[in-house]
Amino acid sequence: MNTNIHMVNDNPFLILCNAVCVSCPKQYQAMYIGKNIYIQRYNIFIEGIRYKISNPMFPILCAFNAHEGKTLTREFLLAYGWGLGNKVSNNVTVAILELRVLLSKQPSLEIVAVRGKGYQMFNKSKWNVK
Repeated sequence: MNTNIHMVNDNPFLILCNAVCVSCPKQYQAMYIGKNIYIQRYNIFIEGIRYKISNPMFPILCAFNAHEGKTLTREFLLAYGWGLGNKVSNNVTVAILELRVLLSKQPSLEIVAVRGKGYQMFNKSKWNVK
Protein backbone atom coordinates (compact mmCIF):
# COMPACT_ATOMS: atom_id res chain seq x y z
CA MET A 1 0.00 0.00 0.00
CA ASN A 2 1.27 3.45 -0.84
CA THR A 3 1.89 5.17 2.48
CA ASN A 4 2.65 8.55 0.95
CA ILE A 5 -0.96 9.71 0.68
CA HIS A 6 0.16 13.03 -0.78
CA MET A 7 1.18 11.23 -3.94
CA VAL A 8 -1.67 8.77 -4.35
CA ASN A 9 -2.91 9.44 -7.88
CA ASP A 10 -0.63 12.51 -7.89
CA ASN A 11 -3.21 14.37 -5.77
CA PRO A 12 -1.60 16.64 -3.17
CA PHE A 13 -5.03 17.81 -1.95
CA LEU A 14 -6.20 14.54 -0.37
CA ILE A 15 -5.11 15.43 3.17
CA LEU A 16 -6.69 18.89 2.94
CA CYS A 17 -9.93 17.45 1.58
CA ASN A 18 -10.06 14.81 4.33
CA ALA A 19 -9.42 17.46 6.96
CA VAL A 20 -12.35 19.63 5.86
CA CYS A 21 -14.71 16.93 4.54
CA VAL A 22 -17.07 17.23 7.51
CA SER A 23 -17.55 20.95 6.86
CA CYS A 24 -17.31 20.77 3.05
CA PRO A 25 -20.03 22.85 1.36
CA LYS A 26 -20.42 20.11 -1.29
CA GLN A 27 -22.36 18.09 1.29
CA TYR A 28 -25.17 20.64 1.46
CA GLN A 29 -25.83 21.28 -2.22
CA ALA A 30 -26.83 18.94 -5.01
CA MET A 31 -23.78 17.60 -6.83
CA TYR A 32 -24.76 16.12 -10.18
CA ILE A 33 -22.68 13.09 -11.08
CA GLY A 34 -24.70 11.98 -14.10
CA LYS A 35 -27.91 12.50 -16.00
CA ASN A 36 -30.75 12.49 -13.43
CA ILE A 37 -28.31 11.46 -10.68
CA TYR A 38 -27.11 13.70 -7.89
CA ILE A 39 -25.72 13.30 -4.43
CA GLN A 40 -26.16 15.23 -1.22
CA ARG A 41 -24.93 14.32 2.23
CA TYR A 42 -25.79 10.64 2.92
CA ASN A 43 -28.18 10.45 -0.06
CA ILE A 44 -28.07 9.68 -3.74
CA PHE A 45 -31.02 10.66 -5.93
CA ILE A 46 -31.59 8.57 -9.04
CA GLU A 47 -34.46 9.54 -11.33
CA GLY A 48 -35.98 11.51 -8.43
CA ILE A 49 -35.89 8.60 -5.96
CA ARG A 50 -33.81 9.06 -2.81
CA TYR A 51 -31.53 6.29 -1.59
CA LYS A 52 -29.56 6.47 1.66
CA ILE A 53 -25.82 5.95 1.33
CA SER A 54 -23.25 5.24 4.01
CA ASN A 55 -20.86 7.84 5.33
CA PRO A 56 -17.87 6.75 3.16
CA MET A 57 -19.90 6.54 -0.04
CA PHE A 58 -20.42 10.29 -0.23
CA PRO A 59 -16.69 11.14 -0.32
CA ILE A 60 -16.06 8.25 -2.72
CA LEU A 61 -18.68 9.56 -5.15
CA CYS A 62 -17.34 13.06 -4.59
CA ALA A 63 -13.84 11.81 -5.48
CA PHE A 64 -15.07 10.11 -8.65
CA ASN A 65 -16.88 13.31 -9.61
CA ALA A 66 -13.90 15.56 -8.83
CA HIS A 67 -11.50 13.29 -10.74
CA GLU A 68 -13.79 12.51 -13.64
CA GLY A 69 -12.25 10.27 -16.26
CA LYS A 70 -9.32 9.27 -14.03
CA THR A 71 -8.60 5.90 -12.49
CA LEU A 72 -8.57 6.15 -8.70
CA THR A 73 -6.48 3.64 -6.78
CA ARG A 74 -7.85 1.51 -3.95
CA GLU A 75 -5.48 3.31 -1.58
CA PHE A 76 -6.79 6.69 -2.65
CA LEU A 77 -10.44 5.63 -2.25
CA LEU A 78 -9.70 4.02 1.12
CA ALA A 79 -8.07 7.18 2.43
CA TYR A 80 -10.75 9.40 0.89
CA GLY A 81 -13.69 7.40 2.26
CA TRP A 82 -12.42 6.17 5.61
CA GLY A 83 -9.50 8.41 6.51
CA LEU A 84 -5.76 8.07 6.45
CA GLY A 85 -5.53 5.63 9.36
CA ASN A 86 -7.80 2.93 7.91
CA LYS A 87 -6.00 -0.11 6.50
CA VAL A 88 -8.96 -2.40 5.71
CA SER A 89 -8.88 -2.43 1.92
CA ASN A 90 -11.95 -4.69 1.76
CA ASN A 91 -13.97 -1.59 2.69
CA VAL A 92 -13.38 -0.26 -0.82
CA THR A 93 -14.56 -3.52 -2.44
CA VAL A 94 -17.78 -3.54 -0.42
CA ALA A 95 -18.49 0.17 -1.05
CA ILE A 96 -17.87 -0.20 -4.81
CA LEU A 97 -20.20 -3.21 -4.90
CA GLU A 98 -22.94 -1.29 -3.07
CA LEU A 99 -22.49 1.74 -5.33
CA ARG A 100 -22.65 -0.45 -8.44
CA VAL A 101 -25.97 -1.90 -7.24
CA LEU A 102 -27.37 1.61 -6.73
CA LEU A 103 -26.01 2.92 -10.02
CA SER A 104 -27.46 -0.07 -11.91
CA LYS A 105 -30.81 1.72 -11.53
CA GLN A 106 -29.45 4.32 -13.98
CA PRO A 107 -27.37 2.47 -16.58
CA SER A 108 -25.67 5.58 -17.99
CA LEU A 109 -23.31 5.68 -15.00
CA GLU A 110 -21.01 2.79 -14.17
CA ILE A 111 -18.01 2.12 -11.96
CA VAL A 112 -15.50 -0.09 -13.75
CA ALA A 113 -12.43 -1.85 -12.43
CA VAL A 114 -9.18 -1.04 -14.18
CA ARG A 115 -7.11 -4.14 -13.63
CA GLY A 116 -4.07 -3.54 -11.47
CA LYS A 117 -4.81 0.18 -11.16
CA GLY A 118 -8.10 0.86 -9.37
CA TYR A 119 -11.58 2.07 -10.33
CA GLN A 120 -13.05 4.60 -12.69
CA MET A 121 -16.55 6.03 -12.87
CA PHE A 122 -17.66 6.02 -16.49
CA ASN A 123 -20.50 8.25 -17.67
CA LYS A 124 -21.91 6.64 -20.82
CA SER A 125 -24.29 9.55 -21.50
CA LYS A 126 -21.35 11.92 -22.02
CA TRP A 127 -19.84 9.58 -24.58
CA ASN A 128 -23.09 8.39 -26.26
CA VAL A 129 -22.26 4.77 -25.45
CA LYS A 130 -25.08 2.24 -25.16
